[in-house]
Amino acid sequence: MSAGCWSHARHKVLQAVERGTQPAVPLLRAIGRLFAIERALRSRRDQRALDHEAFLELRSVVRARRSAGVLAAIRSEVEALWALRSTLPKSALGKALTYLDNQWQPLAVCLDDPELELHNNDAERALRHVFTSRKNWMFFGSPKGGAVGARLFSLIASARALDINPEAYLVDVIRRIDTTPASKISQLTPWAWAAEQAGSAD
Repeated sequence: MSAGCWSHARHKVLQAVERGTQPAVPLLRAIGRLFAIERALRSRRDQRALDHEAFLELRSVVRARRSAGVLAAIRSEVEALWALRSTLPKSALGKALTYLDNQWQPLAVCLDDPELELHNNDAERALRHVFTSRKNWMFFGSPKGGAVGARLFSLIASARALDINPEAYLVDVIRRIDTTPASKISQLTPWAWAAEQAGSAD
């Protein structure tokens, strides 16, 4: 499933507004409402101490009731802005609208899957570590080594996203992996491990 990034979309519209395109302000505010809804959802999750499944259920309901209407308003704003004679395809606003048009289906996917965030900022931050770390090494040794390294980075990033200690997770999984049947290997994923730790803490 290909999901779009609303942060990228917002940034492009913001650039148009900063260059004096006042008709784009309502569009920028509408995109801001999407993020406000998500912030409110996370606040409710923390206040109620909701587990992951309960949070996803809440997010699914709220997105259907509120976010879907905001997306419809954004779509209307895009069409209205294209209808203005002052909107040129190569202008900052034109580029922002073209981005929204081309990415609309991936951007709207968040309504169908509560697991998806509105943006990929977290993934980009995780990848930044890979790029900065390249200064500390030159080679993985082989293509296979590169593939192993990529998997490790993915596991570490997932552990951090779940707010679990990556070192504790990897040490435990490496200790258990040889004795875990292939049919139960999913129990060693960061998500399953986090749930197991939460259960044992209770």
